[in-house]
Amino acid sequence: MSIYFPIEWAFGDNPSDGVGGPPVIDPGTIYFYWEDTGDDDSPISADGTSAMFKTTLTEIVDSFIEGTITYDGTIPEEHRPSGEALVTALRLASERLSSALKKVKQ
Repeated sequence: MSIYFPIEWAFGDNPSDGVGGPPVIDPGTIYFYWEDTGDDDSPISADGTSAMFKTTLTEIVDSFIEGTITYDGTIPEEHRPSGEALVTALRLASERLSSALKKVKQ
């Protein structure tokens, strides 16, 4: 299985989504791609070779919010630790990418 950001292929001479489709617009799009490895747990397409699932960082965060929010539009205190841990993880991942981009060859 491969998990990747298809925005990686959205630029250059032949922009795409990395698997032959048009370039993605939302840079937070995430592709989950399975190839037929003979593993019984792999969700394989009808042609028996692969399967692709897509989501975005925004959809995942929205799902977290929707799963924890109450009828009055607030998130209960018991969900604060997991929400703050998620914020920290996303911030650290963002900082890691920012740091790597400072090392891009010109």
